[in-house]
Amino acid sequence: PSDVIPSFKSFVHDSAANTPCEEALRNVGWDVEVVPTPIDITAIKTPNLLDRIAKNGCCGDAELIKFYGYTQKTEVVVMLDVDVLILKDMSELL
Repeated sequence: PSDVIPSFKSFVHDSAANTPCEEALRNVGWDVEVVPTPIDITAIKTPNLLDRIAKNGCCGDAELIKFYGYTQKTEVVVMLDVDVLILKDMSELL
């Protein structure tokens, strides 16, 4: 048992702002930060890399919002995609 009280933060791409998903996260107590894609992919000069990023995952370059997890000033950060299903207690990570 840990005495750490976790807080939950979600980065939501600005293209998904003001949607039912954002509202649902706020309704269950998550701190929601609406963010833009952290880099301008049009500045990427390597065609293969640009193409791979643009077609990555479900959301193309919006997938890059994961990088915001690395900007947090906390001791522990657990980054999960929305399509992750947690099956066991994760408190030992705290």
